[in-house]
Amino acid sequence: MLKLLSAKSFAGLHAVLSVGLIWLMLVSGPLAVRAQSGGSFVMVKSVIANGGGDSAGGSFALTGTVGQSLADMGMSSGGAFSLASGFWPGNGTTSLGGLEADVAPRPVGNGALSSTDITQMRRFAAGLDSAAVGSEFQRADCAPLASFGNGLISATDITQTRRYVAALDAPNTGDGPSAPGNAPEPEKTSAPLARTISIPNLSANMGSQVVVPVILDSQGNEVALSFSVTYNPAVLSINNTATRIALGSGVPAGTTLTRNISQEASGRLGVVLDADPGT
Repeated sequence: MLKLLSAKSFAGLHAVLSVGLIWLMLVSGPLAVRAQSGGSFVMVKSVIANGGGDSAGGSFALTGTVGQSLADMGMSSGGAFSLASGFWPGNGTTSLGGLEADVAPRPVGNGALSSTDITQMRRFAAGLDSAAVGSEFQRADCAPLASFGNGLISATDITQTRRYVAALDAPNTGDGPSAPGNAPEPEKTSAPLARTISIPNLSANMGSQVVVPVILDSQGNEVALSFSVTYNPAVLSINNTATRIALGSGVPAGTTLTRNISQEASGRLGVVLDADPGT
């Protein structure tokens, strides 16, 4: 059985600390806000519209709002300054600082983009490590570029990281989702252009070895790929996983293979491949 791998498929379960606000209302009945006046003074009804946002530390993150603005009035700007209404304006995200794709060393990065960030991003995409909710996830989820992520860490984030490191794209301040979410459905293409990943039918005798190829029907411009393979561990086993899961023919030169064998005993393998985005 073969299916596409998402970053969450292999990520270990992690706890998320949820903190809510307790509101105490000292009223004996329905409360109506009216303008008040006395003498030459007038007090008009008003709202509190400040406070809240995101904060993170270690593996925990806190998101809250106090007095969110009544309506999203958009962005006001003048010269080099801009002001957004509310503490969750626009797309509902708040920058927690740092650079997009700056994920090494964990958990806060080092303010620079290099090959170590590519290596760590591969581990996130393969499910070998889980990005902590908050600033780390926001920086790791860097693709698509236009939306600063989509709530999912996958092979496309590796490609975007490689583009940042190669200076094909200018660096960006961390932005976008700060926790996993529902990524949008991939764009559907017509049948002649569709890419497919498949495993052909195979047969073998008990006790013998068999090579299982994973075939990509490509369009020739792919630079990253992730998938998982599931099998019955009572029937099949992989000897020396580190060397028996290898690149086949036809992959671009310089392609890097990342394996996740943490669930091998349950009959599940994860594979991520990425190549130079400039090729």
